[in-house]
Amino acid sequence: MFIAIDPAATANDAFGAGMAGIVEAVRGQAGAHLPGDGRRAKRLQARTDGVAVSTATLARIEAQLG
Repeated sequence: MFIAIDPAATANDAFGAGMAGIVEAVRGQAGAHLPGDGRRAKRLQARTDGVAVSTATLARIEAQLG
């Protein structure tokens, strides 16, 4: 069974604002880490720097593209 409750339906944006405050407080602590932080940082870096792949992988990709 799965029950989903939309907190915005009863609390307007208080839940979202509260969670944003908690996340900011945690990230503001030295050495703090939240789940997904590393993945998010890698995704943002890949947007600007691209993704490194081996020459073998690149050759397979190029072969698929024809």
